[in-house]
Amino acid sequence: MYKVTWRKPALDDVAKIVTYTKIEWGIAQADKIVDIFEQTTRFLSESPKIGKRVRRKNVYALVLSKVPFVVVYEMKGQDVIVNKVIHMSKRR
Repeated sequence: MYKVTWRKPALDDVAKIVTYTKIEWGIAQADKIVDIFEQTTRFLSESPKIGKRVRRKNVYALVLSKVPFVVVYEMKGQDVIVNKVIHMSKRR
């Protein structure tokens, strides 16, 4: 299994997503979002190449199902480092 680390900017992205979701749709929906990001961590620890490789070597983007977000991460040996979470509407 790979070690997954979320960098502060990625954690900040998730915190903003959860806060917004809680305000707009309630705590139950916010809890579902948290569950999705926890599942994402498990998936990345088991199968880090599940995402699509992007322009830079060892950088991947994982489009999440059920929510409109993309997790951008890099692989360094046995480590998976999550750099940011992007809303699908903001992808370039």
